[in-house]
Amino acid sequence: MKYDNLELRKELISAIVEQIKIKELKQHDAAILLKIRQPKVCLLMNKKIENFRLEKLIELAGRVDLQVDLDIKLTT
Repeated sequence: MKYDNLELRKELISAIVEQIKIKELKQHDAAILLKIRQPKVCLLMNKKIENFRLEKLIELAGRVDLQVDLDIKLTT
């Protein structure tokens, strides 16, 4: 499946938000776990994708126990 940067960020942000909900974290607790400020957690929970770089979302995913794998293949 081919993804562009925006699609990758959408998928990551959805997975991170889902993990926060599964863990039943309040925004304050999520901020501590993610090592970001609470207003950024609010943006994250509201899926404001434009506020997060792909690299940052990969970092945040790891902090909620998600593993992000990269699969590189030659296109034909």
